[in-house]
Amino acid sequence: MPDDEDGVGAHATPHPASSPDGTSAPKDPAADPAADAPGRGARFRAWLARQPRTRLVVAGVAALALVAGAGVAATVADQRRVERLRALPGGVVDLATPPHAAWTTTTDGAVWPVAQVGSLLVVMEQESLWVPGAAEGGSVTLRALDPATGEDRWSRDVPASTCGPGGITRSERLVCVVRTDGGWSALVLDAAGDVVAERALPGVEGPAGLTTEGEPPPAAVAMPTADGGLLRLVRLGEPPTMPELVDEGVGDWRPRSPILARDLRVTLEDAVTGQERWSTTLAAEPTVDVHSCISVILDGDVPRLDGDTKVWVDASGDVVTVEGCGVSAQLTPEGVRLGGGEPWGVRAVAVADGYAVPPAAEILEDGTQSFDATGRWSLVRRDGTAAGELPGPLIVPAVTDGTGEDLLFVREGGALVALRTDGLSPAWRTGRPDSGVLAQVDGTVLTVEEGRLVGLDAATGRSRWATDVGAADAQNLAMTAQGMGQAFTDGRRVVVLSPDWGSDGSAGKLTAYDVGTGEVVWSQPFDGDVQAWTLAVDGHLLRGGPDRIEGLG
Repeated sequence: MPDDEDGVGAHATPHPASSPDGTSAPKDPAADPAADAPGRGARFRAWLARQPRTRLVVAGVAALALVAGAGVAATVADQRRVERLRALPGGVVDLATPPHAAWTTTTDGAVWPVAQVGSLLVVMEQESLWVPGAAEGGSVTLRALDPATGEDRWSRDVPASTCGPGGITRSERLVCVVRTDGGWSALVLDAAGDVVAERALPGVEGPAGLTTEGEPPPAAVAMPTADGGLLRLVRLGEPPTMPELVDEGVGDWRPRSPILARDLRVTLEDAVTGQERWSTTLAAEPTVDVHSCISVILDGDVPRLDGDTKVWVDASGDVVTVEGCGVSAQLTPEGVRLGGGEPWGVRAVAVADGYAVPPAAEILEDGTQSFDATGRWSLVRRDGTAAGELPGPLIVPAVTDGTGEDLLFVREGGALVALRTDGLSPAWRTGRPDSGVLAQVDGTVLTVEEGRLVGLDAATGRSRWATDVGAADAQNLAMTAQGMGQAFTDGRRVVVLSPDWGSDGSAGKLTAYDVGTGEVVWSQPFDGDVQAWTLAVDGHLLRGGPDRIEGLG
């Protein structure tokens, strides 16, 4: 009888139903399991002996490929997770263990984050922690730190300045409004700290938010934006005559007549070239809101209105917010006015391919304003045209892992409702949460209900788990969900920084919750001597204080 193609003779191959000694194996394995175990091994060896070597090699390679493929897929998925987290404001690569000071860098003064340029955190080192920039002259130091190591990649002393876009907004360039001998100039730096451009800003009297004791704010100011731009804000016309203030009791001062502020022209220009991108004029409304116009308190305890030039600008995100005496506006980066919102309060939010805009505040007969916190929000496209309406106020999660962008959350009648971004059809509705949404991570929506941390299935709204966290922690979690705290995530855990009401001198505590179970993974206090700000930068957790910055690993 001829041999098999692998060289093993067919006569040498035991029948799979026979044992090695040629006796028959039991027909029912359950009847004699002890006898069957060696039989199975023999049958496998027999089958193995019959296989061509080429087939065995291919099968082995295929098995290895499956294992390797699964490993590669897991690696690719993890790489994508890391890349996604590094680009998110609350994303940290790994929060499995309590953070410790992996590196520390000391400073000669207080430091304040002004931008994330590339992967570096740029901070401004100055005398006072609470006043970003030095309005009274002198200079400040800009330092670009590697968030992974704390290494100074570059540093530069610049004249008294305001730099932006502000916070940890990611940008390819840093724009500063700096004081010079001839007035004010725009200074533009790239990610390496090299000067891209420096040009004079004729007519500009300082950066937005500049205040000098005893003097009103300037009427023409500038502010960096998130896209390498520079906003100019100028009051038009002659300064108005300001009314006297009347004390209505308990320090409640009101103007004797409405304040007739001037219109405000807002122009966005390229910070490097000065070329105008767009310009719009915000018509001022008569106002009795003293706080939006007051600049200093003089004459004993009597406040004095020092003109209509007070203005506050936030241009660090997807919406440009302008607040000031007689004006309140929200603009897209293209200069389209969105309207709505509460002065110094609720703001429009960039969602999907447009914006969710809150209802406008109502001006009452006495000149004060009232805002309906339960009213319907509007959806508008980027060009400002209407795109739909939300059944209630938009709820923005305190932190996300960048997944689940197909859902919007709103509050309707006290219930939490998830809407599909494509068509705004309801995906699900659930309960009466005590607050907003704490997090949307790894297919789970975290809310706080009746003193419990609850994890909902993002696809169905069904409860996956509920954890009793205690009254104090539940309150802290609810406050964070409402935007009055900070949260971070690595895609598997959510870490909440909450205030510590104890007397141990700490500024608060960090608590990590497992997204899959709601259980506390770890908790630790935060050192009150260091904590002034805490940020996630390029996937790393950093905190700064009066005299140092720490990278938490």
